[in-house]
Amino acid sequence: MSISILLKDVHEKSEAERKRYYEISRGSIIKIDAALDIANDLNYLKKIDLSTFGDKMIRCFKLLTGLLK
Repeated sequence: MSISILLKDVHEKSEAERKRYYEISRGSIIKIDAALDIANDLNYLKKIDLSTFGDKMIRCFKLLTGLLK
């Protein structure tokens, strides 16, 4: 599932359901991070690309963590 699909209707859900969506979204970010590590190991990405992705993923992860509190 993509993060955008998960968050699309989140405002219509109960608090427990919203938290579950945020947790799933954080898990998706972790999976993306692992995929980027593999892509980097296979030299599919430049260091600058990896850095840009990493910064954005950290920001998203922090935002989702804040929403869980």
